[in-house]
Amino acid sequence: MQHADKILQHSRDLEQEVALVKGLDAGEVSVAMGPYACEALGLRCALAFSRSRPSHRIRISHADPGAALRMLRDRNIDLLVVESSIVKDDEVVEVGALAPLSGRVLVREGHPLLRLAKPELPDILEYPFLQVMTLPARVLQQLLPYRPRDKSGNGLPFPFMVCPTLRIALGVLTESDAFTFGHPSMSGDLVSSGRIVPLDFTAPWLHLRWGVFRLRNREIPPAVHAAVDALRDAHTELLSQEVQ
Repeated sequence: MQHADKILQHSRDLEQEVALVKGLDAGEVSVAMGPYACEALGLRCALAFSRSRPSHRIRISHADPGAALRMLRDRNIDLLVVESSIVKDDEVVEVGALAPLSGRVLVREGHPLLRLAKPELPDILEYPFLQVMTLPARVLQQLLPYRPRDKSGNGLPFPFMVCPTLRIALGVLTESDAFTFGHPSMSGDLVSSGRIVPLDFTAPWLHLRWGVFRLRNREIPPAVHAAVDALRDAHTELLSQEVQ
C-alpha cells in the first residue's frame, strides 16, 4: 500500500511538472506549520503568496510538529515550518533557515509575577503552565529541573494544561494566574491593549527557532519557491517589529 501511495504521488508530481512545461501556471502549494509558526506566519505568508501567485491556491494546515513531519515524509505537503531542532531526518532538508525570534513569557494584566522586579524561572514555574501542543526537548530540559514540589514530591500538574492552539491558551491565561510562552505578535491586540503582558524575563532557550523544510529528492516547482519566499517575507516583517 505504501508503495502504491508513492507511485500515485510521483504521478501527481509528474503531472505538475508537465503542466509547468506547458505553461499552465495553476495548482496548489501545501504548507504545514507548527502551532506557534502558524500563529505568527500563517496570515502574513498567505497574503504574500496570493499577491505573487494569484493563479495558485495555498493550503496552510496547523499541526503538531511531529504529525506535520510525517505529513512531509508521506508527500502530503510540499513544505514544513517547524522548530528546527526536531527535524533529524536525512530525507528532509532545510530550504529556509529563519533567524530566531525572541520568545517571551506571557501573563495576564495584574498577575502576581508582575510585582517582582526581576522574575526568575523558579518564580515563574510556581504558577500553572499552559503548553501549546508539544514543546521542543531543548525547552523542556530547561523547565523540568525547576518544577515546584512539596514534601511528598507532588506539585502542580506539568504542564497544567495542553492546548491545541495558542489562542485557547491565551483565552485561559486572561482569566487565571497561568502563563504560557509566545511572541507578543501572536496575541493580536491583547498585548497592545494591556490585557496580556510579556514578563521581564528573557533567555536564549526561549527563542523561537523555525526552519522551512522539504523532501530531499522532490522536484521544487516555481510556486513552491514562491511559498518559501512568502514565508521569508513574513518572518522578516516579524523581525522588523522586534527592532521597532
